[in-house]
Amino acid sequence: MRVRLTSAALTILLAAGLGCLLAGCAGMASQRDAFRSSVYGYADGVRWKNYKAASLYIPAERRVEWLKDKESDREAVDVVDFEIRDVKPTGDGEATVDVDFSWRAVDDPVVKSARLRQSWKRIEKVWYVLKQEELKKEPIKTRKSIDIF
Repeated sequence: MRVRLTSAALTILLAAGLGCLLAGCAGMASQRDAFRSSVYGYADGVRWKNYKAASLYIPAERRVEWLKDKESDREAVDVVDFEIRDVKPTGDGEATVDVDFSWRAVDDPVVKSARLRQSWKRIEKVWYVLKQEELKKEPIKTRKSIDIF
């Protein structure tokens, strides 16, 4: 038995298929937007000492301890700026993010920088920072003939 599709039926099937395809892409875009919003929300909260907002991206079981730690540093350190440097998906609902933070001690005018690697994981549609570590900086390589010190 052969089924013949009219042009109207074929148009409806193509539109439905295209709609499903676009819905899938839209779902991926919304996940990407949620991740981006989480990464910037966390970094921005730390930058402006809005630790309560930043703590929303810390898993609930570690949130109270994290807030105590940040509040104890509130008067000692100012984050001057941050820049998201690299984002790498590492698995389904997991990613690493490298962030450069510029900061200074309140009693020291010298701005310092640190590159941090954050491990993120999506748990029940919410992205959380599970781990953060400072990356070692590469030493500056110079030729001895240029060394003037």
